[in-house]
Amino acid sequence: DTFLEVDKNLPGSLNAGSTASMFLRLGEQLFVANVGDSKSFLATYNVATQKVDIVFVNALHKPHLPEERKRIESVGGMVIMPRSFGDSSRVVIPLDDNPASPFSPSMALAMSRSIGDKAARKQGVIPNPTVTVLNLNDIVTKAGKMNIQLFAVSASDGLFDHVPPQKVAEELAKSMYQPNTPRLLETCEKLIMESSEKWIVRMP
Repeated sequence: DTFLEVDKNLPGSLNAGSTASMFLRLGEQLFVANVGDSKSFLATYNVATQKVDIVFVNALHKPHLPEERKRIESVGGMVIMPRSFGDSSRVVIPLDDNPASPFSPSMALAMSRSIGDKAARKQGVIPNPTVTVLNLNDIVTKAGKMNIQLFAVSASDGLFDHVPPQKVAEELAKSMYQPNTPRLLETCEKLIMESSEKWIVRMP
């Protein structure tokens, strides 16, 4: 309901939007909610072996996925499929009142759900989150129970398009749990810079 409330209260004139991801722990339950294509994951760190395992990754809301595409096309929306490996499917969002014209201005949104993006609502883009409930006791027991630390990470495709989640998890775990390693903030900055450099190389 929070996601929907935030979306509802955004100014109607704001022609922009955002992904949203959150973790909420209540006792031994972890609620993971997301809208859009930002990635959230839960990982375990074994203190004895220093092994890092990603045990949960949220589902991304991409337009080409069957359930998402069906909803979009059922209201007259159009999905553009990826042209090349590494590209994203997109929803075509007309920016005027004559979307049938081939000369109408439009934008292409790379996710099928978002907060904001009011112009995309008629094309089937919704703010409704996917919510997953995880039992932390079950995860720790399955991981071996003894000497297990849990940590959660959430970031946008600006990071994960160029830095694999496993590398992110391992680098962050070093900073949090191993001695004589860079501070957590320094590691985050290093990962962001690594992704930024790869984005620059990718740009034409």
